[in-house]
Amino acid sequence: MGLVVRMTPNPSIERACTGKPGHALSSQTLGGPNHIDPYKQGVLHMTFLGLLLLGNAVLHGVIVGRFGIKGNVQPAVFGFLYAALALAVFSGWPHGALTTLVVTTAGLVGLALNFRKLQHDTTVEKIIFVVGVAILACAAYLLW
Repeated sequence: MGLVVRMTPNPSIERACTGKPGHALSSQTLGGPNHIDPYKQGVLHMTFLGLLLLGNAVLHGVIVGRFGIKGNVQPAVFGFLYAALALAVFSGWPHGALTTLVVTTAGLVGLALNFRKLQHDTTVEKIIFVVGVAILACAAYLLW
């Protein structure tokens, strides 16, 4: 003996959603055939954020590989942090964008404060600064 639940269609709800009775799952339900699903847009932006984080981790690795670990411990640590954040964002961690915002802000502030003290070519650091600003913009957009 089981419980049977029967769902009967409600014509007033169907007309409110689609404008036509009996077409509750038509393309008009989601705003028409050209409607962009916000969930898919969120996935696109999170993927873009993950790629930016991965690129930033690679750039930090370039600094360590090019100039050695001595004197470049901070870029090595942030490189690992950005790689971990990229994995977290790709895996769909709900706090990935907020954590990215905090870590990237700390990294950019540290880079800006120590930029004049660097004793080597700063081309990669300038690229990291631009990528960091793009990461901040993308994370802020996702949180807003």
